[in-house]
Amino acid sequence: MQKISEAEMEIMNIVWKYDGGVTSKDIMEAIPEKQWKITTVLTLMSRLVDKGFLKAEKNGRGKIYNSIISEKEYKKMCSKNFLNEFYEGSAKNFFAALFEDNEISESNLEELKSILERDE
Repeated sequence: MQKISEAEMEIMNIVWKYDGGVTSKDIMEAIPEKQWKITTVLTLMSRLVDKGFLKAEKNGRGKIYNSIISEKEYKKMCSKNFLNEFYEGSAKNFFAALFEDNEISESNLEELKSILERDE
């Protein structure tokens, strides 16, 4: 699966919040602060279709867009890619780096430990 840009991610976050699909109009209404033109939104949505993140279905004169990949699946994929790219696929190496730099607290470590023990 390809990576998506920051702008495409904003579109996906909106799509994931809607149940039953979205239109370009829905996207425009959800991000008025962006002041994107409709052509920008349509281009981003078209890219997401091409990359396999969205599917588009005709709906009268427009299209309804639905996600092909869930938010959870996407985050899982990104996490795996991150670990592989920076930590040789090792979660242990990742957490060790955070701990060494004092980026993770003792309470976070205890919480992680309880999660790991629960899954045993």
